[in-house]
Formats: sequence, C-alpha cells, structure tokens
Amino acid sequence: MDIKPIITSRLFIFGLSGGLFLGGILFLIVLCFMPPHPGKSEVVRITIPQGTPASQIAVLLKEQGIIRSQWAFRLYTHFSGAENNLRAGTFDLNYTHSLRQTVADLQEQNGAASLTKITIPEGWSLTQIADLIEQKGITKKSDFMTFAYKTAKSQFQSRFRFLESLPTDNIEGYLFPDTYYFAKGTDLPTIFLMMLDQFDKKIWQLYPPNFPLSFHETVTLASIIEKEAYFKDEMPTISSVFYNRLAAQMPLGSCPTVAYALGEIGKTVILYADTQIESPYNTYRYPGLPPTPIASPGVRAFNAALHPAQTSFYYFFARGNGEHVFSHTYQEHLSRQ
Repeated sequence: MDIKPIITSRLFIFGLSGGLFLGGILFLIVLCFMPPHPGKSEVVRITIPQGTPASQIAVLLKEQGIIRSQWAFRLYTHFSGAENNLRAGTFDLNYTHSLRQTVADLQEQNGAASLTKITIPEGWSLTQIADLIEQKGITKKSDFMTFAYKTAKSQFQSRFRFLESLPTDNIEGYLFPDTYYFAKGTDLPTIFLMMLDQFDKKIWQLYPPNFPLSFHETVTLASIIEKEAYFKDEMPTISSVFYNRLAAQMPLGSCPTVAYALGEIGKTVILYADTQIESPYNTYRYPGLPPTPIASPGVRAFNAALHPAQTSFYYFFARGNGEHVFSHTYQEHLSRQ
C-alpha cells in the first residue's frame, strides 16, 4: 500500500486545522485588543441599568459600535472573571478603546460619567423623590412628576406585568426605594426603568397567586404600614389592625393617609379638623383602602401586608419614642392614652 497520499492528506488536514486555530487566536486577539474604530475619537455615553446581565450589556455596546463582537465580549468577560463585576450606571466610552479597555472601564468605580448617588428611603412619596432628583441636578421636579403621573404606566406596562392592572396612570408607590446612580441629564425613561426594574425584582416577585387582595391593594396597604411603623418589627401587628378593620368594614383611620390628602407628607400631628378634609385618601371619612399607595413601601412592609400577625387588635397609637400601643376596643384605646 502506498502510504504517501495518506500521510500527505493527514499533514494537510493537520496543517489546515493548525492554521484555522492560529487564525482563530489572531482573530480573537484583534477583537479583544484592537479598537473597533481606531480613527474615531468621539465618546459615546452609555447607560446600563442595575441588574443588566453581561449578555444584554454586549447588545447595548454592539448597537452603539463600542465593540466589534457580542460573542467576543461574552467570551472575554467570562474567562477574565469580569462577567459579574460589570457596574451599572452611565459611562463615557471611547470608540478608540479596545474591548479589553472597555471592559476595564465598565468595572472602574471612577469610570462612570459624572454619576450621582441617590438614596431613596423607604416610605418616600413621588413628591419627595422628585424633590431629591431635582436637588441632585438630575432632572426637573415638574418633568419627573408629569412623567410619573401621565407617561410611565403607558410606556412600561408591556414590560412590567404589575402595571397592566394598575387602575390609574399615577404610579405612586411603584418606584422601589433603593440607592441608585445617575448621571446629570439622564433621561426620564432610564430613571424610571431602573426604579421599576428594582420594584419588579424586590416586590412583584413576592406576590403570591390567589391572594385575597389585588396586587395594587397590597402595595397600597404596604405603603400605609410603611408610613405608620417606626419600628420594623411592629409592621405585622400594624398590618393585622388594618386587616381587622377592613373585615369589620371600619375606616382604617390612618393619619399618614390624611397627611397625604393634605399634601403635607411630613405632617406627624393630625388634628380633628384635618380628618374632615374631603378626599378619597382620608381614611377617617372613607372606609377601605385609598385609591393609590401613599408612598413607596420596602420589602418588610410588603411582606407585612402579605403576612399580617393574627391578633384581635383594632386600635393603636404611637408613644413619643415611636413605639405603638395596641388595643382591642375603643374604650381600652382611650384609657391607655
């Protein structure tokens, strides 16, 4: 048997395979270490919402021409260990940077473009959030409020299921209280997307099927619990009082709802005259829950709305230190004040 053709064929295949391998390595080196636009000096601003996976970041960067290949980005971030260290925020990225440099930019705390840290406490209203956003120079309060009351629901309801059944265009209570990083001039859809995305992950995912209250009602109740409770461990007991009152068709009698109706969010002392205000948010005059949440509840308040303590309390009042005294009857309630 003449083995020369066989050897020649094998050598050819081996050489071809080796050439393809080396070619692949060279191609990967080009993708990782050569800039996508060497002669293009412009900088492009990219906003990456919190929780965005590396695969979606790759899509954003490719769409803007910052990287040559989504595949190379995924491969490089995975094997370099950067995949889970990519930061959210708004970044100024350079077209002349290689993929390796771009990945480094996205991991650098100081790589973000003029990011401003904004912490939204649990129990803040849309008005308070808008005030802070304006104070930090991100966007105007009036624009923020208009977007929250008229635009956000219609723009995002196809993306977030919890907005589909919202009975109003007002998304009060649906912006999750958390710490965010924004660049000055960040557009309103990006701001709301980040907050609604956190709400989706932290609140909506907790809601069980077939719960007796609708999701909107549960968020509304949670917002009242959030505003009433100074000590978090009292939340389930406060929740039980409201459930007992709802079952008995009694007005909830919540002072924070009256403050909301008055437009005085920080008002802590509610007078009898205040409780006479004509408003669907006045839970002293109208039984049941108000039409919308009165603030953005946190996870513990929402859990308390889902899991009230089992009590026979119908009344409570706060001591000077914020601790509540709970009573079964109105007479007991009066005698303990």
